[in-house]
Amino acid sequence: MADDGVKVEGGCPNRMDPVVCHIETDDIESIKIIKDPYSLKYGPSFGGIIQLITIKPHPYDTFQIHAKLHTTLNSNPEGSGQYALLNGGGKKMYFGISGSYKNYGDYKDGNGNTVSSSFTKYNYSADVGYKSGQNQELLVSLHRNYGRDVKFPCLPMDEIMDNTTLGSVDYHIKELSRTIKKLDLKFYYSDVYHEMDNSFRPAYSTVTPPYSGLMQTVSKVDASNTGGRTEMNLITGKQELNAGFDVELAAKDGDRVNTMIMTINEIETTSKKNTNLWENAQALNSGLFADFFYRLPLYQFNSSTRFDYNKATSEDTLKVIKNGIAYFDMTNSEYMNFSVNAGIIRSLQGGHSLSLYVGRGMRSPDLTERYIKFLVVGYDNYDYLGNPRLKPEINYQTDLLLDFNLKKSGKLQLDLFASIVQDYISGEILPSSVALPKSMGAVGVKQFMNTGIARFYGFESTYNSPDYKGLNIVFSASYTYGIKNSATRNLFENHAVVGQQTVTNDAVQEIPPFEARLNANYRFYNEKMLFTLES
Repeated sequence: MADDGVKVEGGCPNRMDPVVCHIETDDIESIKIIKDPYSLKYGPSFGGIIQLITIKPHPYDTFQIHAKLHTTLNSNPEGSGQYALLNGGGKKMYFGISGSYKNYGDYKDGNGNTVSSSFTKYNYSADVGYKSGQNQELLVSLHRNYGRDVKFPCLPMDEIMDNTTLGSVDYHIKELSRTIKKLDLKFYYSDVYHEMDNSFRPAYSTVTPPYSGLMQTVSKVDASNTGGRTEMNLITGKQELNAGFDVELAAKDGDRVNTMIMTINEIETTSKKNTNLWENAQALNSGLFADFFYRLPLYQFNSSTRFDYNKATSEDTLKVIKNGIAYFDMTNSEYMNFSVNAGIIRSLQGGHSLSLYVGRGMRSPDLTERYIKFLVVGYDNYDYLGNPRLKPEINYQTDLLLDFNLKKSGKLQLDLFASIVQDYISGEILPSSVALPKSMGAVGVKQFMNTGIARFYGFESTYNSPDYKGLNIVFSASYTYGIKNSATRNLFENHAVVGQQTVTNDAVQEIPPFEARLNANYRFYNEKMLFTLES
């Protein structure tokens, strides 16, 4: 998510273009991480929200213009990057204009092996603001980002083209009354055209004398996200309330074309096969939210509530029915979701604090989980099939946070958490008699299903040392343990399903391992230079 609510629906469902890929990194001023399910103002969500805050213009007492230019040169990968920023204005009108161009070649590892990872990216952005009086402000923003021939060494395809448009309008009013401190209105629109293929892959060209040929796979996806939100801030005495509503319409449409060009005894034949990935799929989510805070000298209480209406539609005509079981046939669904949480913070002597949070988060499945058709979207080598009959996931979570101020010894933060997820959504292998893979190299088909209850336990910790003559040390560690109460596994023999087995306390897939990081930072030359060591 960017800039207080701008959302982007990526064209690739397999980690190729997250939100950060559609925003120039030099335009990012700061990154904010919000823990969930304890903040509900940006929508129903289970995990933490990463908010990318871009550089925005602001008014000046007198008319001014500022410029920033920088160039980066690399030897491995060989290439360069340029960035320019121009901003300025006066008391009422102010602006910001930026642009960048990056072109890098393939990376070479320590053994001299070439890793396919070259890319070309360029972008431009413009922001114009107008301030009326002391309390009202209007800001209009436009970002255009382009990617060409972006290679991904760990993904089955590469990005041939990506054209992204991000636009937003923000209107802020302050001090409407003694109680109403702020009113924020936002409208945004994002559009992504994303084209992927395997032209740079060895499998693109096949040579088996006396045959030769090309096997090309091209996927083209149009994705958009249109939405708006309004939020009001009220403060009276020790109480504060943030309340509002938002609406979001995410849409995807795309297909994949497999083209086989074979030459047999100097006779060339061509065959094409078209597979639909999404067929005008849309998901509408509208919600009401409220955050309440009550502050006392030693305690702070807060709670959040959110109601969502979620409706998804698709023009799919695909039907997968086997032995009377419908795997993919109903394409419309709608749900009413309810999320709530509460927390208490206790300030202790010596600058320490103790916090306890409990929450319930409920989210409806996204467009990929509902409607994707035969594309490798996970970390495993399986084609995935969506499931329009999926029910929402419900997360019941509690966190215990301890914040220790060790004064001359630094600061220590510890977060212990436990989570129970009902109707957990995960991929389950389908028998080959039900569905066969369509992606090159895929070993089978998995379908998104509600797989019962999953449990997660873990911790996060961070130690930050005090500065000592410019030296600062940060140590962090985290661990998550996840299991499902039960899971059904298919038993295979000669690539055919011959039976099923029920497994209890089965490990949840794709859980990160224990991780620990150590950062040492040394500032010198009047803090104008920084040396960092990370392990």
